[in-house]
Amino acid sequence: MFGKVLDKIQNIINTITGIMLFTMVCIVFVQVIMRYLMGHSISWSEELTRYMFVWMIYAGVNLGIKSGIQIKIDVVDMIFKGNAIKTVRILEHILTIVAILFAAYGSIMLIKVGFRATSPSLHVPMWIMYLVFPVGFLLDLVETIRRIVIEMKGDEGV
Repeated sequence: MFGKVLDKIQNIINTITGIMLFTMVCIVFVQVIMRYLMGHSISWSEELTRYMFVWMIYAGVNLGIKSGIQIKIDVVDMIFKGNAIKTVRILEHILTIVAILFAAYGSIMLIKVGFRATSPSLHVPMWIMYLVFPVGFLLDLVETIRRIVIEMKGDEGV
């Protein structure tokens, strides 16, 4: 049940990141046309595409965790087999959780700073832009815990 809900959330994230990627390409295309053919640039385009890119990355990291393509040492998978590899993978996930928690704590500090600043071109409060970090880390945390449960059950279909 929980796995299906998480899958639906990840499908929504996939759709949103796809829309953001398409929008970014359109904005950059228009910016290039404006700059080189019209001699004028759109002042907010670079800033908006940068923020969209960051949102895409942080919202999409959990999809990499789900697919097992997050940063890890692949040689470990070749050395260990059977129950040993299961234990090693659980330890990898626990270390991932520790890293996520440290990063999430740092992101909360960043949001506090963001309450005092606005973006230069869009004039959006920076705390809104910085929300991507705890949101992304929460998604990563949930998916990593899900991976631990899957490893412990030995069921890759969850």
